[in-house]
Amino acid sequence: MSEFLNLKSIDLSSLTIIGTGINVIYAIILTLILLIVGGISAGFNTIGSLLMIAPTIIFGTMIVSIFELFTRSYIYNILASKLENIKIKLFENKEIKEISVIPTAVMVTIISTIMFIIFYLINLFVAQLVFSVIYQVLMVAGNLTLVYMLYQMIYLMSDPIIIILAIIFVVIATFIITTISCYVYNMLTNKMYGVMLGLEKEDNMTIINSINPVNSALILSIIGLVISIILGIILLITTHNVYSLISAILIGFIGTFLCVLITSYLYNILAPKLGKIKIKLTENVE
Repeated sequence: MSEFLNLKSIDLSSLTIIGTGINVIYAIILTLILLIVGGISAGFNTIGSLLMIAPTIIFGTMIVSIFELFTRSYIYNILASKLENIKIKLFENKEIKEISVIPTAVMVTIISTIMFIIFYLINLFVAQLVFSVIYQVLMVAGNLTLVYMLYQMIYLMSDPIIIILAIIFVVIATFIITTISCYVYNMLTNKMYGVMLGLEKEDNMTIINSINPVNSALILSIIGLVISIILGIILLITTHNVYSLISAILIGFIGTFLCVLITSYLYNILAPKLGKIKIKLTENVE
């Protein structure tokens, strides 16, 4: 039996904690890869320098993840009380059989745009601080060309027209990509299993106990493949380089498959220790 449910709210702490834990593990993996690759390509003398960067990568990831996950969830909870909620269709209370297309696209677009503006302004502020420090060093060194290039970059980033165009691009791109992704997902679930979740009710909240890794990775990687083909064709038309199309397809399919697979396994391992994601699902009233 299938039923449509509204995603009314997301538990802020549970999503933030488990999401941050997964991102930190990714940061540790990335750091280890950098150490290995750096040691092999540049010599083991560089490992000491890379080890100094490692804490920045790990703790930086932790701070950014906490802020981003908490803020995204908080914004969703506010918007969910004012706009049409994201709706999901569950089959036998475990398989996500269908996702509402337009409400999901609208919600994701608004949240992504707000987050883009926040991070853009933060990066602009940080870039100006860094430039003020680098400027003094480069002026003493007499490297006026690099000073001019950095100044132009900061100037472009702070140009209101550039900011507006960037926001418009994010809105259009996010809405189109999310709409296509939801539409393709709904088409695929007519022929194969959708994302399978282990769900449990606790009071008025629904707990996500587990995620089926292979099943989730397969269907989402197909969606990634479709999106990457579209983006690859655009790159092919603009760059006239067939390798850009091939690269986009490989990254879209293989990259998405591995990312979803690893993330799902990490969730299943960490959730019993860090806490499982809690969401509030209510029956859809037409």
